[in-house]
This record gives sequence, C-alpha cells and structure tokens, in this order.
Amino acid sequence: MTEGYALLKSNPAEAKKRFLKAAEIDSTNFYVQRQLGFIYLQEQDYPRSLQRFQAAERLSSTDVVRLQIAYVLNQMGKKDESKAILAELKYSESAYIRTQAELQEEAAGRAAASLKSWPRLYSEIFYDTRWQSTFFNINFQIGEYLGKSRQFGLYGVAAVATDTKSSGGAVPTIISDNSLILGGGLRINALKGLVIEVQEGIAYHLVEPPSAPRVENDFRVVGVYGNGLYAPFELHSNVKFPFRPYLDFYSSVGYYNRYHNSIGFFQLRPGFRAVEVSRTVADAYAFGKVTLDTGHEFYNNVFETGAGLRVTPNVYFGLHLVGEYIHGTYLDVSPESTAQREALYPHTYDGFRFMVILDTTF
Repeated sequence: MTEGYALLKSNPAEAKKRFLKAAEIDSTNFYVQRQLGFIYLQEQDYPRSLQRFQAAERLSSTDVVRLQIAYVLNQMGKKDESKAILAELKYSESAYIRTQAELQEEAAGRAAASLKSWPRLYSEIFYDTRWQSTFFNINFQIGEYLGKSRQFGLYGVAAVATDTKSSGGAVPTIISDNSLILGGGLRINALKGLVIEVQEGIAYHLVEPPSAPRVENDFRVVGVYGNGLYAPFELHSNVKFPFRPYLDFYSSVGYYNRYHNSIGFFQLRPGFRAVEVSRTVADAYAFGKVTLDTGHEFYNNVFETGAGLRVTPNVYFGLHLVGEYIHGTYLDVSPESTAQREALYPHTYDGFRFMVILDTTF
C-alpha cells in the first residue's frame, strides 16, 4: 500500500492497480477503500467513488468521509441525500468540517442555479493562409430557462465578427461579416441535440458597407443540430496512443433578415483520438463541409474537404488549438453566381487555418 501512495502523483494508473489489489487482499482496510474513493472521484467515476467511500464509512464512520459522500451524491444528482448529510455535518465537532459543509451547500446552490441559466463564451480566433488575414469571432450569451423542463429559455447576446484585412473606402474590401451584434431571443430545446433560437437585435457594421446603413436590424431564426460518437477519455499520467475512433455531425439552418437570405451549413467529421496524457488529448480528423443558401450568393455555396489536428490542453477547460488543411470548391449554383465568382476567384482554392478556440460555460 505504501508503494501505491508513492505512485499517486507519478503514475496514477499504476497506483490505482495497487490499491485495487490491496482491496482484493483485505476489503476491510479503511484507508484502501477511502483512497479508492478519491481515485475514482478524480476520474469522475462517481458511482464507483460512492461505493468505495460508503465502504470506508461502514468500516469507520468519520465526518471527513461523510463529507466526501455528500459531495459525490451531489455530483450524481442525488441532491436530497447530499443535503441531508450536509445538514448534519454543519453541527460537526470539527470547525473545518462545518465550514466545508457550508461551502458545499453554497456550491450546490450555485450549481442548481446554473441548471436554470447558461452563461456561455465562444471565441474563435484563426489565421487563414488563403486570405492572409486573422479572423475574430466572439460570442457571449447568457440566458435563463423557463421552468424545470429546460425546454424554453430567454437570453441576451453580444457578438463580434471581424478580421484584419477588410477595409472601407471608395473601393471596400470586406471578407467577413465585420459587425457587432447586440440582441436577445428565445431558445427552444426541441429534441436531443436540436436547438432552435429566435433572435432579435441590432447590428453595427465595423467596416462601413457600400450599400447599407451602418446600423441595421438583425433578426434571425436558426436551428442547430449536433450529434456523434465520441472517443472516451481516461485520466492517466503516462502518454498513450489509444487511436480510438470518433464521428461527429454538426449542422445549422437559419433565416437572416439582414442578408435577406437563408443559409445552411453541414459538417461531417470522422477522426480518432491520437494521444492522451493527463488531461491533455490530441485528435486527428478528416472533414467534409457544405454551405448552401437560397439567395445563390457564390460565397455561400461551397464544398470543402480537408484534414486537421486538434490539441486540447485540458479536457475540463474548453480550450482547443487547431490546425486544418482545406480544399474548397465553389458550387456555382446559378449563372449569376458563377459570373460573380469568375470575376474574382478561381473555381477551387486551398489553404491552411490555425485556430485558437475557447468554448466554455461558467
């Protein structure tokens, strides 16, 4: 067991094996059962963590172990059982336990409140070699669900999209939306994986457009659907090359009154988990993307294929470092769009994108 403790930091996977072996030899060892509870808790395997902490508590009932049991129960969604234990622990003889019990209650209250709200920050900053420009897409949304079903919610949003190449003047160059949007709307969780948002707001053009006012109404109705089969994550300190496959699908279809257009985007991305070490993972993937619209704008009707590598430094944080190779083809959906495209760009294009993506809730 001493060796197991020594390995907890340097090799958690091996330490876990040692403690499991010790538990097989002597299941009545309080310290082994408690340590396995902590190990499974770190892995976020809450059912096994609860099982081990409860086994330790049966061997020797201590307020420290009961505090851990309350925490695990709360993580499993068993709020009432957790609250009952915390209510007793607030009268513990230990000042430390009393304080921790109160802090857990406060944290549980904040977590319960977060189930009713969704403060979310999505930031995508990338350099595109085709355009030789850096793009910034940042979206902050905060909302509140109406009722326990969490099917309907109201939200406010602030979003900015810009780049380092677009410019105004007599002959403007605009390669992205270049706007600041403030608005609010209704969110509908229609089905698993399907979210519909009806949003009203105003848009301020950061680069003055040649044929539109600087400030415009921005109304949109957008449906987003995503689903997939994802590679499982295992926490371990040593480097592994699991090569576990995954597949995800993402799509959005919406009407945007500022563009007088409906736009659809569809992406299929098969890949595999290439590397795991501690909380860091690296995924390699291929992708196919298609964008279509009803207004037959040539830049909204493209098909792209390519491959990428995504490194996630900490799977619990939401930061991703991504590099992609892209080969694109304009679909030329009408004679007018073909003529517009031919005056500016060839039929196909290639390039690399290097992205820093932050997608987090808090």
